Amino acid sequence: MARHRDRPLPTGRGPHSQFAGLLGLLLAEGCASNRTAADAATAVVDASPSEDDGPMAVAPNPDAKIGLGGGSACDASEQCLSNACTLGRCSDWAHAMRMGIDTTPTGANVREDISAFPLLVRLNAMNFAFGEARPDGADIRFLDTGGNNLAHEIERWDARKAVAEIWVLVPRITGNSRNNAILMYWGNQLSAPTSSSASVFGDFSCIFHMGQNPNTSVLQIDDGSGQGNPGTVQTQSAANPRGEGISGSGLALDGQSVLTTFRRLPAPQPMTLSLWLKTTSVTGGGIAGFASKTLSDDKVHDRSVAMAPSGRLSFSVLHGGGPKTVTSLASYNDGGWHFITARFSASGQYLFVDGEAVADDTTLTSADAYQGFWRFGEEPAAAPTEGASDSGVSSGYYIVGMIDEARVSTSELSDDWIKLSYATQRPGATAVIYPTLP
Repeated sequence: MARHRDRPLPTGRGPHSQFAGLLGLLLAEGCASNRTAADAATAVVDASPSEDDGPMAVAPNPDAKIGLGGGSACDASEQCLSNACTLGRCSDWAHAMRMGIDTTPTGANVREDISAFPLLVRLNAMNFAFGEARPDGADIRFLDTGGNNLAHEIERWDARKAVAEIWVLVPRITGNSRNNAILMYWGNQLSAPTSSSASVFGDFSCIFHMGQNPNTSVLQIDDGSGQGNPGTVQTQSAANPRGEGISGSGLALDGQSVLTTFRRLPAPQPMTLSLWLKTTSVTGGGIAGFASKTLSDDKVHDRSVAMAPSGRLSFSVLHGGGPKTVTSLASYNDGGWHFITARFSASGQYLFVDGEAVADDTTLTSADAYQGFWRFGEEPAAAPTEGASDSGVSSGYYIVGMIDEARVSTSELSDDWIKLSYATQRPGATAVIYPTLP
């Protein structure tokens, strides 16, 4: 993913730079008038961080390296476009803020360092003035505290409702630390949009934000990984399948529908499958699985997550022609959002809910191999008898509920990666810390 992080932002070459040169003398006085705020910001930036400094502490001297000032400290002799001296640096971007990521026990509570992590940034009227940015958010930029540009994807930007969700690829997040931070810049009407889902999620096999592709007549959900594996919702009723998801839109499944991919792939091993689910179902159903057909019942299916009528969750893997299943003790059909992760590798078979392991089988280290497709919201198998309905296997084909942010990785993502994903995406997450508007 480094190929995306190292792409520089505009440096002021060409006509834009000439324009700024003409403005230089006019704006020098204006830039000088910002020295007090700039000096204060620089004083914060230059402070040596420690665990006592709090979650907003950062490494010394983050160099923005954007804009006509080249990241140098604001000075009356610099050519600062529109008087912008953000975070003590000359910049084409008029505004900036710093966001912290807390991985200590009071935050995400993860101890290992996490690399190439897609971080969910939530903006609202409490932490962001939408009127200062372009109406579509095309001028936002993210950097790490070393001044390196970070890839990002705008999943939703609604300036009218003052709400936005953006995914940012953070190169490294240090475990058990309150000193992690990223910088966000905005306020440049001349900047080109750089939002790219594939730049953030290119390491995944497929990723579905559950927003409908407006260019298709069927209900098609784009694959944000860039791997070209979109999904189509089959047999959805006339009911509106859109709803408020964990981030942007979610997919509301009506008990008759399934989201299927149409690119044939090898059954993955290793694999990490995750999604958010919200349901009050008392009939159960399939949630996600890998099958040798895109539709209809199928004897060749596994890597599947299902819910029993009791609300207990199961994760099944096909081994030697038969399913090997682990099942949660608790129930999760309580109407709240739950983050479900199924992981299978040479290290074993694991089921996680809300960032914690709830069932495992460390003896299962291999699975049957075949070609197939991902199916979300349905179990491609005949329903068990009533007496077996609480065995952890679904008692019906389809789930009634809402799913969002479904992802498949062909890597064994760590326990702390899974915990950090839950801690930074869950409703009311406090592991990501934003400044508040005055």
